[in-house]
Amino acid sequence: MSAVPRRRRERREPTHDWQEIQQQTLWPEQEWYEKLRPMLLFGQTAASRAKETGTSERTLHYKADQFEQEGMVSLFPNERTSTAVSPGRNLPEDLRQLIVDLHAEHPGFTPHEIATICFLRFERRPSDHTVKRVIVSGPKSTVTRRRYPPYAQIADPYQRRRAIVDLHAEGWSNTAISAYLQTPRHRVYEVLKRWALFGHKGLEDIPQWHARKAGTREIDEVGKLVQDTPSLGAYRVRAALEQIGIHLSQATCGRLLALNRKLYGIRELLPCAVGEQNLAHAKSVGLSGSAVRGALDLGRSISDCQ
Repeated sequence: MSAVPRRRRERREPTHDWQEIQQQTLWPEQEWYEKLRPMLLFGQTAASRAKETGTSERTLHYKADQFEQEGMVSLFPNERTSTAVSPGRNLPEDLRQLIVDLHAEHPGFTPHEIATICFLRFERRPSDHTVKRVIVSGPKSTVTRRRYPPYAQIADPYQRRRAIVDLHAEGWSNTAISAYLQTPRHRVYEVLKRWALFGHKGLEDIPQWHARKAGTREIDEVGKLVQDTPSLGAYRVRAALEQIGIHLSQATCGRLLALNRKLYGIRELLPCAVGEQNLAHAKSVGLSGSAVRGALDLGRSISDCQ
Protein backbone atom coordinates (compact mmCIF):
# COMPACT_ATOMS: atom_id res chain seq x y z
CA MET A 1 0.00 0.00 0.00
CA SER A 2 1.50 3.27 -1.13
CA ALA A 3 1.73 6.21 1.19
CA VAL A 4 -0.46 9.28 0.60
CA PRO A 5 1.70 12.02 -0.94
CA ARG A 6 2.33 15.00 1.29
CA ARG A 7 0.75 18.29 0.27
CA ARG A 8 3.29 20.66 -1.22
CA ARG A 9 1.31 23.76 -0.26
CA GLU A 10 -0.24 24.59 3.06
CA ARG A 11 -3.99 24.83 2.94
CA ARG A 12 -5.46 28.18 4.00
CA GLU A 13 -8.93 29.62 4.19
CA PRO A 14 -9.71 32.12 1.40
CA THR A 15 -9.64 35.71 2.59
CA HIS A 16 -10.11 39.23 1.27
CA ASP A 17 -7.97 40.86 3.93
CA TRP A 18 -5.11 42.57 2.15
CA GLN A 19 -2.65 42.22 5.03
CA GLU A 20 -3.02 38.43 5.02
CA ILE A 21 -2.87 38.21 1.23
CA GLN A 22 0.26 40.32 1.11
CA GLN A 23 2.04 38.02 3.55
CA GLN A 24 1.35 35.00 1.33
CA THR A 25 2.52 36.48 -1.99
CA LEU A 26 5.87 35.20 -3.24
CA TRP A 27 6.70 37.57 -6.08
CA PRO A 28 6.26 41.32 -6.74
CA GLU A 29 4.28 40.51 -9.89
CA GLN A 30 1.95 38.30 -7.85
CA GLU A 31 1.46 41.08 -5.33
CA TRP A 32 0.56 43.54 -8.07
CA TYR A 33 -1.93 41.10 -9.54
CA GLU A 34 -3.62 40.69 -6.16
CA LYS A 35 -3.86 44.46 -5.88
CA LEU A 36 -5.53 44.73 -9.28
CA ARG A 37 -7.72 41.61 -9.19
CA PRO A 38 -10.74 43.12 -7.34
CA MET A 39 -10.70 46.07 -9.73
CA LEU A 40 -10.44 43.94 -12.86
CA LEU A 41 -12.83 41.16 -11.87
CA PHE A 42 -15.37 42.82 -9.61
CA GLY A 43 -15.19 46.48 -10.64
CA GLN A 44 -13.93 47.81 -7.33
CA THR A 45 -12.94 51.47 -7.58
CA ALA A 46 -9.31 52.49 -7.55
CA ALA A 47 -10.00 54.88 -4.68
CA SER A 48 -11.30 52.17 -2.31
CA ARG A 49 -8.59 49.71 -3.37
CA ALA A 50 -5.95 52.34 -2.75
CA LYS A 51 -7.18 52.72 0.85
CA GLU A 52 -7.07 48.98 1.40
CA THR A 53 -3.59 48.42 -0.03
CA GLY A 54 -1.92 51.74 0.74
CA THR A 55 -1.05 52.19 -2.94
CA SER A 56 -1.41 55.37 -4.96
CA GLU A 57 -4.81 55.61 -6.65
CA ARG A 58 -3.19 57.03 -9.78
CA THR A 59 -0.75 54.11 -9.95
CA LEU A 60 -3.59 51.61 -9.65
CA HIS A 61 -5.42 53.32 -12.51
CA TYR A 62 -2.29 53.18 -14.64
CA LYS A 63 -1.51 49.54 -13.84
CA ALA A 64 -5.12 48.47 -14.48
CA ASP A 65 -5.15 50.18 -17.88
CA GLN A 66 -1.87 48.48 -18.78
CA PHE A 67 -3.20 45.10 -17.73
CA GLU A 68 -6.35 45.51 -19.84
CA GLN A 69 -4.28 46.45 -22.88
CA GLU A 70 -1.36 44.01 -22.57
CA GLY A 71 -2.45 41.28 -20.20
CA MET A 72 -0.12 39.52 -17.76
CA VAL A 73 2.98 40.77 -19.53
CA SER A 74 2.25 44.26 -18.13
CA LEU A 75 3.20 42.94 -14.66
CA PHE A 76 6.72 42.05 -15.84
CA PRO A 77 8.63 45.26 -16.77
CA ASN A 78 11.60 43.36 -18.18
CA GLU A 79 9.39 41.20 -20.36
CA ARG A 80 7.54 44.25 -21.64
CA THR A 81 10.82 45.82 -22.72
CA SER A 82 12.10 42.73 -24.47
CA THR A 83 8.84 41.89 -26.22
CA ALA A 84 7.90 45.44 -27.17
CA VAL A 85 6.24 45.77 -30.55
CA SER A 86 5.77 48.69 -32.89
CA PRO A 87 3.92 51.79 -31.63
CA GLY A 88 0.20 51.73 -32.15
CA ARG A 89 0.27 47.92 -31.87
CA ASN A 90 -3.27 47.84 -30.50
CA LEU A 91 -4.76 49.82 -33.38
CA PRO A 92 -6.43 47.90 -36.20
CA GLU A 93 -4.39 47.72 -39.37
CA ASP A 94 -7.05 49.67 -41.31
CA LEU A 95 -6.93 52.47 -38.76
CA ARG A 96 -3.14 52.68 -38.87
CA GLN A 97 -3.26 52.74 -42.67
CA LEU A 98 -5.81 55.56 -42.60
CA ILE A 99 -3.57 57.67 -40.36
CA VAL A 100 -0.61 57.27 -42.71
CA ASP A 101 -2.72 57.95 -45.82
CA LEU A 102 -4.30 61.09 -44.35
CA HIS A 103 -0.89 62.51 -43.51
CA ALA A 104 0.39 61.69 -47.00
CA GLU A 105 -2.63 63.26 -48.69
CA HIS A 106 -2.48 66.47 -46.65
CA PRO A 107 0.69 66.97 -44.57
CA GLY A 108 -0.90 70.04 -42.99
CA PHE A 109 -3.18 67.90 -40.82
CA THR A 110 -2.69 68.24 -37.07
CA PRO A 111 -2.70 65.00 -35.03
CA HIS A 112 -5.98 66.10 -33.44
CA GLU A 113 -7.63 66.52 -36.86
CA ILE A 114 -6.46 63.06 -37.95
CA ALA A 115 -7.76 61.56 -34.70
CA THR A 116 -11.16 63.18 -35.32
CA ILE A 117 -11.40 61.64 -38.80
CA CYS A 118 -10.40 58.25 -37.36
CA PHE A 119 -13.17 58.52 -34.79
CA LEU A 120 -15.80 59.24 -37.46
CA ARG A 121 -14.59 56.31 -39.57
CA PHE A 122 -13.90 53.65 -36.90
CA GLU A 123 -15.59 55.09 -33.78
CA ARG A 124 -12.21 55.00 -32.07
CA ARG A 125 -10.12 58.06 -31.33
CA PRO A 126 -6.35 57.48 -30.98
CA SER A 127 -4.37 59.93 -28.89
CA ASP A 128 -2.32 62.65 -30.55
CA HIS A 129 0.88 60.91 -29.44
CA THR A 130 -0.23 57.64 -31.01
CA VAL A 131 -1.02 59.42 -34.27
CA LYS A 132 2.48 60.91 -34.32
CA ARG A 133 4.10 57.52 -33.67
CA VAL A 134 2.07 55.76 -36.37
CA ILE A 135 2.99 58.47 -38.91
CA VAL A 136 6.67 57.86 -38.19
CA SER A 137 6.70 54.06 -37.99
CA GLY A 138 3.42 52.98 -39.58
CA PRO A 139 2.83 51.14 -42.86
CA LYS A 140 3.66 52.56 -46.26
CA SER A 141 1.15 55.05 -47.64
CA THR A 142 -1.14 53.94 -50.46
CA VAL A 143 -1.83 57.51 -51.62
CA THR A 144 -0.35 58.17 -55.06
CA ARG A 145 -2.24 61.29 -56.16
CA ARG A 146 -4.68 63.93 -54.99
CA ARG A 147 -8.34 63.01 -54.80
CA TYR A 148 -9.40 66.54 -55.69
CA PRO A 149 -7.50 69.19 -57.66
CA PRO A 150 -7.41 72.75 -56.29
CA TYR A 151 -10.78 74.45 -56.12
CA ALA A 152 -10.13 76.84 -59.00
CA GLN A 153 -9.07 73.97 -61.29
CA ILE A 154 -12.38 72.09 -60.98
CA ALA A 155 -14.33 73.18 -64.04
CA ASP A 156 -17.83 72.16 -62.91
CA PRO A 157 -19.10 74.61 -60.25
CA TYR A 158 -21.29 71.91 -58.69
CA GLN A 159 -18.41 69.43 -58.40
CA ARG A 160 -16.01 71.89 -56.79
CA ARG A 161 -18.57 72.78 -54.15
CA ARG A 162 -19.36 69.09 -53.74
CA ALA A 163 -15.67 68.46 -52.98
CA ILE A 164 -15.94 70.77 -49.97
CA VAL A 165 -19.05 68.97 -48.71
CA ASP A 166 -17.51 65.51 -49.19
CA LEU A 167 -14.35 66.39 -47.27
CA HIS A 168 -16.42 67.97 -44.50
CA ALA A 169 -18.52 64.79 -44.24
CA GLU A 170 -15.32 62.77 -43.76
CA GLY A 171 -14.40 64.92 -40.76
CA TRP A 172 -11.99 67.39 -42.37
CA SER A 173 -11.90 70.72 -40.57
CA ASN A 174 -12.71 73.92 -42.45
CA THR A 175 -9.09 75.03 -42.12
CA ALA A 176 -7.81 71.76 -43.61
CA ILE A 177 -10.33 71.93 -46.48
CA SER A 178 -9.30 75.51 -47.22
CA ALA A 179 -5.61 74.63 -47.30
CA TYR A 180 -6.07 71.41 -49.30
CA LEU A 181 -8.31 72.94 -51.98
CA GLN A 182 -6.38 76.22 -51.94
CA THR A 183 -9.48 78.35 -51.45
CA PRO A 184 -10.35 80.95 -48.78
CA ARG A 185 -12.02 79.77 -45.62
CA HIS A 186 -14.95 82.13 -46.09
CA ARG A 187 -15.81 80.23 -49.28
CA VAL A 188 -15.78 76.94 -47.36
CA TYR A 189 -18.16 78.42 -44.80
CA GLU A 190 -20.41 79.78 -47.55
CA VAL A 191 -20.63 76.44 -49.39
CA LEU A 192 -21.38 74.50 -46.20
CA LYS A 193 -24.05 77.01 -45.25
CA ARG A 194 -25.71 76.67 -48.66
CA TRP A 195 -25.55 72.89 -48.34
CA ALA A 196 -27.18 72.98 -44.91
CA LEU A 197 -29.99 75.26 -46.11
CA PHE A 198 -30.74 73.96 -49.60
CA GLY A 199 -29.04 70.57 -49.98
CA HIS A 200 -27.87 69.67 -53.48
CA LYS A 201 -29.62 72.70 -54.98
CA GLY A 202 -27.42 74.93 -52.87
CA LEU A 203 -24.33 73.57 -54.68
CA GLU A 204 -25.56 74.77 -58.06
CA ASP A 205 -24.87 78.21 -59.47
CA ILE A 206 -27.29 80.87 -58.27
CA PRO A 207 -28.48 83.23 -61.04
CA GLN A 208 -27.01 86.69 -60.61
CA TRP A 209 -29.58 89.49 -60.67
CA HIS A 210 -27.89 92.53 -62.13
CA ALA A 211 -29.07 96.02 -61.37
CA ARG A 212 -31.51 97.44 -63.88
CA LYS A 213 -29.95 99.83 -66.35
CA ALA A 214 -31.54 103.22 -66.81
CA GLY A 215 -33.14 103.82 -70.18
CA THR A 216 -34.80 106.76 -71.91
CA ARG A 217 -37.99 106.35 -69.92
CA GLU A 218 -36.15 106.58 -66.61
CA ILE A 219 -34.15 109.59 -67.75
CA ASP A 220 -37.32 111.34 -68.93
CA GLU A 221 -39.17 110.68 -65.68
CA VAL A 222 -36.31 112.03 -63.61
CA GLY A 223 -36.15 115.05 -65.92
CA LYS A 224 -39.82 115.78 -65.28
CA LEU A 225 -39.27 115.59 -61.53
CA VAL A 226 -36.24 117.89 -61.71
CA GLN A 227 -38.09 120.49 -63.76
CA ASP A 228 -41.14 120.42 -61.48
CA THR A 229 -39.21 120.26 -58.20
CA PRO A 230 -35.55 121.23 -58.57
CA SER A 231 -34.85 120.67 -54.88
CA LEU A 232 -35.69 116.95 -54.84
CA GLY A 233 -32.81 114.69 -53.88
CA ALA A 234 -31.95 111.17 -54.95
CA TYR A 235 -33.87 109.55 -52.10
CA ARG A 236 -37.16 111.32 -52.91
CA VAL A 237 -36.69 110.78 -56.65
CA ARG A 238 -36.28 107.07 -56.01
CA ALA A 239 -39.48 107.02 -53.94
CA ALA A 240 -41.35 108.90 -56.65
CA LEU A 241 -40.16 106.53 -59.37
CA GLU A 242 -41.24 103.50 -57.35
CA GLN A 243 -44.78 104.89 -57.32
CA ILE A 244 -44.92 104.49 -61.10
CA GLY A 245 -43.21 101.08 -61.20
CA ILE A 246 -39.60 102.14 -61.85
CA HIS A 247 -37.11 100.61 -59.43
CA LEU A 248 -33.63 102.13 -59.43
CA SER A 249 -30.95 102.38 -56.80
CA GLN A 250 -30.45 105.64 -54.95
CA ALA A 251 -27.00 106.04 -56.53
CA THR A 252 -28.50 105.67 -60.03
CA CYS A 253 -31.17 108.24 -59.20
CA GLY A 254 -28.43 110.63 -58.06
CA ARG A 255 -26.55 110.21 -61.35
CA LEU A 256 -29.72 110.81 -63.37
CA LEU A 257 -30.46 113.92 -61.30
CA ALA A 258 -27.02 115.33 -62.02
CA LEU A 259 -27.41 114.48 -65.72
CA ASN A 260 -30.78 116.25 -66.04
CA ARG A 261 -29.69 119.28 -64.04
CA LYS A 262 -26.74 119.70 -66.34
CA LEU A 263 -28.92 119.09 -69.40
CA TYR A 264 -31.54 121.69 -68.40
CA GLY A 265 -29.16 124.05 -66.66
CA ILE A 266 -30.88 123.70 -63.31
CA ARG A 267 -29.01 124.44 -60.10
CA GLU A 268 -29.76 122.47 -56.97
CA LEU A 269 -31.69 124.70 -54.55
CA LEU A 270 -30.98 124.99 -50.86
CA PRO A 271 -33.54 123.49 -48.48
CA CYS A 272 -34.65 126.98 -47.40
CA ALA A 273 -35.87 127.63 -50.96
CA VAL A 274 -38.35 124.78 -50.78
CA GLY A 275 -41.80 126.37 -50.92
CA GLU A 276 -45.34 125.27 -50.75
CA GLN A 277 -45.24 124.36 -54.46
CA ASN A 278 -42.48 121.79 -53.88
CA LEU A 279 -44.26 120.28 -50.90
CA ALA A 280 -47.48 119.99 -52.88
CA HIS A 281 -45.57 118.14 -55.61
CA ALA A 282 -44.05 115.84 -53.02
CA LYS A 283 -47.54 114.95 -51.88
CA SER A 284 -48.65 114.38 -55.47
CA VAL A 285 -45.94 111.79 -56.10
CA GLY A 286 -47.03 109.82 -53.06
CA LEU A 287 -44.45 110.70 -50.39
CA SER A 288 -45.50 109.95 -46.83
CA GLY A 289 -46.83 112.67 -44.59
CA SER A 290 -43.85 112.39 -42.26
CA ALA A 291 -41.47 112.99 -45.16
CA VAL A 292 -43.46 116.08 -46.23
CA ARG A 293 -43.50 117.50 -42.71
CA GLY A 294 -39.79 116.77 -42.30
CA ALA A 295 -38.95 118.66 -45.47
CA LEU A 296 -41.06 121.63 -44.39
CA ASP A 297 -39.51 121.74 -40.91
CA LEU A 298 -36.01 121.50 -42.37
CA GLY A 299 -36.65 124.39 -44.74
CA ARG A 300 -38.05 126.56 -41.99
CA SER A 301 -35.20 125.83 -39.58
CA ILE A 302 -32.58 126.73 -42.21
CA SER A 303 -34.48 129.91 -43.11
CA ASP A 304 -34.54 130.94 -39.44
CA CYS A 305 -30.80 130.39 -39.17
CA GLN A 306 -30.16 132.63 -42.13
